[in-house]
Amino acid sequence: MIPSGLWIGLFGALGWITILTHAVIFPTARIWPPKHRAGSVAEAVTMIWSWGLTICIYVGLVRLGAEDGNVLDLPNPLRWIGGGALALIGSALHSWGTAALGLKATCGFCPDAAPCDTGPYRHIRHPQYLGQGPSFLGLALISGGDRVWIVACLGCLALLFAANRESAHLRTAPQAVG
Repeated sequence: MIPSGLWIGLFGALGWITILTHAVIFPTARIWPPKHRAGSVAEAVTMIWSWGLTICIYVGLVRLGAEDGNVLDLPNPLRWIGGGALALIGSALHSWGTAALGLKATCGFCPDAAPCDTGPYRHIRHPQYLGQGPSFLGLALISGGDRVWIVACLGCLALLFAANRESAHLRTAPQAVG
C-alpha cells in the first residue's frame, strides 16, 4: 500500500511540475508567473493553488517521514543536527525572502513596477526557492526514510523549474517580480 504522505507529496510536486510545463508549452497563457491583476478572483485562485501545492509538498514530507521512520538507519546526530540545520537555514532564507517580497508577491503578483531589490533579493534572485530546497532536503534527512527522498527531490526539481520560468519571464518583462 502506498502511504498517504507519498500521495500528498507527489500531488504537490507533480502538480507544480505540471503547471510549469504548461507554462513552457503555452507561454501566452501565463499560468506561471501569473498575469492577473492584484485584487482579482484569478489572483486569489492562483494564491490558493500555488501555496496549496507547496504546502502539500511539506505535509507529504513530514507525514511520509512519520509513516516510514528511520528505515535508512541514519545516525541521530546526522538526522537531527544536519537535517535540522538544513531545514532551519532553508526556512529562514525562505521566510526572509517572503518578508522582503510580501505575501502577495510570492505568488507572482507585484505591488510595485520594479523587481524587488531588498533583503535577500539584494544578493540573489530566488531566495525563496533557494531556501525551500534545503528545507525539503533537511526534512527528508530528519525522517531517515527512503521514499521521502522521492518527494524531496521532485520538490527541488519543481523549485528549479519555477526559478527558471520566472528568470525567463524577468528577462522579457523586467517589471515582474521573480
